[in-house]
Amino acid sequence: MRFPVFIGSSFVAKYPEGGGNFWVPLQYLLGLRALGHDAWWVEILTSGDAATGRRAIEVFRRHVEALGVADRVVLGHVTDGTRNDRPGCVEWIGLPEAELDARARDGVLLNFANSLTTPFRARFARTVLVDLDPGPFQLWAREEDMGVGSTGRSTTATSGPASSRS
Repeated sequence: MRFPVFIGSSFVAKYPEGGGNFWVPLQYLLGLRALGHDAWWVEILTSGDAATGRRAIEVFRRHVEALGVADRVVLGHVTDGTRNDRPGCVEWIGLPEAELDARARDGVLLNFANSLTTPFRARFARTVLVDLDPGPFQLWAREEDMGVGSTGRSTTATSGPASSRS
C-alpha cells in the first residue's frame, strides 16, 4: 500500500503574478502522480487583509483548476497571525481539515524551503526538508531560528548530476 506524499509550499498563492514559482510544486505533483503516487499539494497562504487573501485564493484556484489539479490541491488560508504561530483560524480549501489530518498521519511531507513551519508540519507522520535554493537557504537556516532541526530528513535540489558539482 502506498502512502500519501504531500508537497508543501507557502510561496505560490501569495504571489499571484509569479508564474515561475507556480511550476516548482506543480512539477513535483504531476511527476509523482504520473509515477502512481497518491500526491497532494498543500499550499499555506498568510494574507495581511481579507481582500488581498480573497484575491490571491481566487487567482490560485483559477490556475490549479485550469491545469486540472484542483482536486489534488489543499490551500490553508491563515486568517489571523502568521504561518510561524500556532494558527487560531485557518480556512482549509480543497479538502476538509479532518480528511487532511487523516491522510497526513500516514503520509510524508516534502517541505519545500521549510514552507510549512512547525505548527503545520506537526500533523505529518514523516517530513523531508527539500532545500530548493541551497546557498541562501542554509544561511537563513543558520542565522534565524527556522525550526529546521525538527525536520525528519533533508535533501537539496540540484541541477545536473551529483558528479558534476564541485
